[in-house]
Amino acid sequence: MVTKMKSQARKPDVESAEDELEAINAEINAIERLLNKSVRISFARNRLSYLLRFLAIDFDHIEEPQKDDEKFFLQGILSYARYQFLPKQRRVEPFLLSCERPNWRSKAKAVQRELNDDLMRIVTATPDQDHKSFVSRFFDKLKGVNRRLQQVTGLPPEPRGAPVKTIKNRRRRYWEIRSGFYSKDGGALLLGGEVYHFTWGPGDSLRDNIYFHLAGTVEERCLEDLKLCQQCQKLYVRNKSNQKFCGESCKIDFNNSRRLKTDYFKINRAYKRKKAIKKARRLRKEGKPILRIVEETGLSQRILKKAGLIHHST
Repeated sequence: MVTKMKSQARKPDVESAEDELEAINAEINAIERLLNKSVRISFARNRLSYLLRFLAIDFDHIEEPQKDDEKFFLQGILSYARYQFLPKQRRVEPFLLSCERPNWRSKAKAVQRELNDDLMRIVTATPDQDHKSFVSRFFDKLKGVNRRLQQVTGLPPEPRGAPVKTIKNRRRRYWEIRSGFYSKDGGALLLGGEVYHFTWGPGDSLRDNIYFHLAGTVEERCLEDLKLCQQCQKLYVRNKSNQKFCGESCKIDFNNSRRLKTDYFKINRAYKRKKAIKKARRLRKEGKPILRIVEETGLSQRILKKAGLIHHST
């Protein structure tokens, strides 16, 4: 009897340990799924917003923004547009790393015009146009962006990124690349037990920086989310597939301007008045007083009298 009691007492411990192990494995799997999902975060929509904010800058009258993120964005754009890094042989003093570009405002506005022309050509394209010449020139621009090596980092002997799920346990496990907003993963090299990670980025000119982000939107296939507002004719990033306007105000203005060309408002007012008079007749049959009918229907006593609901002045 004693041995049976001991064996029965051990079973709950084993079952609880198995339950704890299953719970731990479930948490580990959930964390791995979360890591895999975080690695695949796309920067393409942020790049589109970055490009549109660049087009909205007035380089003739630059004002200090109030928000911190706007300050950081404007400082980054101005660092590319206004200053250029000097090589060692051109430095007058050792600590002088950059100098102001000549005519940087006009050059920045030229980049704005070039980017606006390219984006407008993309969003206003129609099936009857010949796009081959534009596409070849456009991709030549993207290939011509001067992508320089930003940094080389020595890492421990462990690949970066999250492991890809494999069909068999014995298959080779490869790793996903992880790129940032201002840089692109250039791969890694294993030498002597250390992993040297390469990071690529745009050149130090404003045009290289802008077209580097435009190339990122093309690579992540997000450029089709850039649309032209039917009311204000400005570019915007859509949030829904059927979105046709940049905001609610443009949607209301467009619909009102189209309705003004027809008798929409006149017909709508007549329909609402007819519906209100029908409701007033029903209330009058129920024996409701005139003031109550006026309050519920919103009709004046003059309209009720004209409709034959009031036979004498009240």
